[in-house]
Amino acid sequence: MHDIRLVALVFCIFSIMFGVPATAYDYGEGVYGSGDFDSDSDPPQVINVTTQTINATATLVTFNISEYVNTTIYYGEDQNLTLNATNLTFYSLPSFALSGLNQTTLYYFNATFCDHYYQCNNSELRNFTTVNPPPAPDPDPDDPGGSSPSGSSSSFVPPPECTEDENCTSSQACTSGSCQDINCTCGYIQNRTCISYECCDNSSCSEGMTCEDHACLTVEDDAEVTKEQSSQTDVQDVPDESAPDFSLPIAVAGIATAVVVAVSYVKKDKLLKMIGKHTKSQ
Repeated sequence: MHDIRLVALVFCIFSIMFGVPATAYDYGEGVYGSGDFDSDSDPPQVINVTTQTINATATLVTFNISEYVNTTIYYGEDQNLTLNATNLTFYSLPSFALSGLNQTTLYYFNATFCDHYYQCNNSELRNFTTVNPPPAPDPDPDDPGGSSPSGSSSSFVPPPECTEDENCTSSQACTSGSCQDINCTCGYIQNRTCISYECCDNSSCSEGMTCEDHACLTVEDDAEVTKEQSSQTDVQDVPDESAPDFSLPIAVAGIATAVVVAVSYVKKDKLLKMIGKHTKSQ
């Protein structure tokens, strides 16, 4: 360990005495290089300054600097520059979004830049003017309250319920993004179209006509239809006298069958008794 330290010490003395090149990182210029190392002696230089309007009360100021610096900007409505903001991050393109400004107002500003070696420089005094606010939108005739959205807020607009009739039921149609019932009070709906009946009550028919089953009929025709329906009902209620009556033969046949069964049972009983007697006599 002592030998390594001794060699390093000798190398440093040798480099200083004989000008041996050394490699180092120049924080000021932001590059690596080889050669006789000297600290950065040049203060940061301003290459360009731009301003960009964000809105009527905010402006973006951007500096393009020759090296990495931290920056403090000073600004105000007069050259006293009573307001300031600081960015301690070392950056070659420092930017400041100045907000809360007055509309249509002239502002002055400059900035101070310092590099890693605490070498500082100031920019020239510059200015910008904030803009007029955008004109208010025309009032919405569908919005009687006259409300208008603010510049920084946003609202969620839900998707429409439908975009075509097929998105709705068979009795509805898509109107302005919403499924609406098809108006069909006196008719029936077919292919999302109302097919109207001839009539739904007597008021839809001409004088001397009446509405029956959604059709206009003359009074005589209506009477004939009613009479025909009544006669059909009477015919169904009256039995057909010409048809044969089988009720009596059926009853007689039933009685005869019962008698035959009874006689057969009695004969069977007598036969069994006779067989029994014959067996005992043997």
